[in-house]
Amino acid sequence: MSVYPEKIAEKLRSPRPGPVSENAICGRAASFVCGCFAEACIELGADGQVVECIGFATNGCGFMTASCGVLGSRVEGRDLADLNGLSDAELAARIEDELGEFPPERRQCATVAIEALKAAFANLRKARASEFVGDSPLVCTCFGVAEDDLLAAIQRTQAGEFRDLAEATRAGRGCGACRMLIDELIDTTKMQG
Repeated sequence: MSVYPEKIAEKLRSPRPGPVSENAICGRAASFVCGCFAEACIELGADGQVVECIGFATNGCGFMTASCGVLGSRVEGRDLADLNGLSDAELAARIEDELGEFPPERRQCATVAIEALKAAFANLRKARASEFVGDSPLVCTCFGVAEDDLLAAIQRTQAGEFRDLAEATRAGRGCGACRMLIDELIDTTKMQG
């Protein structure tokens, strides 16, 4: 008999991916409730557009470990454009759908896993931004789209909403961190036009 609910125990029995290489970009989060941490490490494919490998490390309980597993299966092998911003609510819903509702005292376990994944993508954005060379500010680090590229696409396509511009440039369809900047560019262009 397992000490965890069946869905958690089942996820813990599933094979976990092996370690990622030293080229991986990692992010870490911790719980102040229990003192446990989770670390997510992502590797992109040669084209820089697909999450080729993701690994999690945690010293947390089965709830945290299972949450990491759910997030890993959600992201691994996916094109950055298909991640559509990785919203906390969507990720939490995915964990709950697969594992069931956590007891109140274990909800932070899923939150820590989500924060670790988001931290890894934040560190990926920082790494890409530091490598960017261009005349215009880099807005979307997932797809290397600069402000000038977005403004030209707004003019060319008459994009009036985020989704129109995202279809034309892919900007904002990865981690989603640039979405507010893109919305601001669209709004500013509308006011000037």
